[in-house]
Amino acid sequence: MVAVLVGTIGVVTPTADAATSMSVYWSLPSNMSHGIGFDYVYSNGTSPGGYEKYYEWPYSLYNNNTVMPNPVSIYSSTTLSQLRMEIYQAPYGQQWDSHDDPAVAIRMNPSPSSQNLGNITFPQAGHSNAARFIGDILSATPVTNGRVHIDMFQITGQAITNTGYPLDAFTTFNTVGSSYRSGLLWNGQYLAFITDNSTGRQAVGLVDLLGDTRLDIDLDMVCFGIDECQWAGSIPNATGEFHAVTPTRIVDSRTGLGIPSKVTPGDGRNSDPNPYKRYDSKVNHEFKVAGVGGVPAVGVSAVLVNVTVTQGNTSGSLRLFPKPARTYVFGDQTSFPSSNSQTPAVFWNAGEARATLQLLEVGVGGRIRVDNLSSGDVHLVIDVLGWVDQGQPGQDGSRLLTIDPTRFLDTRFGP
Repeated sequence: MVAVLVGTIGVVTPTADAATSMSVYWSLPSNMSHGIGFDYVYSNGTSPGGYEKYYEWPYSLYNNNTVMPNPVSIYSSTTLSQLRMEIYQAPYGQQWDSHDDPAVAIRMNPSPSSQNLGNITFPQAGHSNAARFIGDILSATPVTNGRVHIDMFQITGQAITNTGYPLDAFTTFNTVGSSYRSGLLWNGQYLAFITDNSTGRQAVGLVDLLGDTRLDIDLDMVCFGIDECQWAGSIPNATGEFHAVTPTRIVDSRTGLGIPSKVTPGDGRNSDPNPYKRYDSKVNHEFKVAGVGGVPAVGVSAVLVNVTVTQGNTSGSLRLFPKPARTYVFGDQTSFPSSNSQTPAVFWNAGEARATLQLLEVGVGGRIRVDNLSSGDVHLVIDVLGWVDQGQPGQDGSRLLTIDPTRFLDTRFGP
């Protein structure tokens, strides 16, 4: 079959900037038809339709399909800071199936004015480097067709054309029903844009693909269950029924379980330019509760835990709070709140062990953040006793009624 080149041109608003004129050409396999789409990037990302690195391309940039020659001449009356060429294994909106067929993109600078993009390849079914994201969509409210929109753009592990251009695999689709599968992709790291069209909540997060990878999307969790994300929209309420589990230790900093060492003062902020030191500070101040100790990985709003501190160097107190979303998805320190008014969970004197029972709301990635308010290090031990669901279908638990803490036995003063 002769390759059919179909294009969609981004609309560029004229400005007083200098015009951009360039020509690009490429080679495509001739055994199928292809769709070719372009997004213009202009005014250095400051005007409507503008661009920031790895930003989601607005649908308003797409126009009606037109036949594209090869090479194609591109002209804009304003300065383009970057172009993005999308290549589909069929004309977009026609034979191309967003749930099945692959697509790749090439980002280009407007200079030089003539560019050979080289041989365009696609992820191939059956190849070891090709895979998909698959998963279920969970919610306490009905998951209707089209409720969730997903875009995933490759940022590491790209294939390279014979002329040196990285090919970013990507997938874009509306979900159908309560499960999904992405288009065919290459292994690597992806920037995922997920929108719940029912609530308006949006997450932008980093996800890794290595072989067919299960990524369940929990619409009732902050960041939808993604480990690290930037979030827009309301915070889901911690509601549901209680599920007891066999008491299980999930954190013991004395042995490196859950937290690798004694919790240092503070909440993990570290401005050191070394990313490994910043990472060490982060993992020293948070622990995962979803997916460990009998607690499910998704569908969890809160956990009931026993918190023990021991071997503190000084007297102090400790806060425990749900891990928040990042203010910038690529910023490894931007999920730390600028201030924290959470009531301390436990107080201790130097050298003593103290324990308390806590019902903790689960944060991003199913994690809890730790803020050590003392001036010294302290060991932390966490035992999980149960979890609270989100009221989703099939989550049948029990009611948990809490009361004000009251001491009913103290052997220091008799029965």
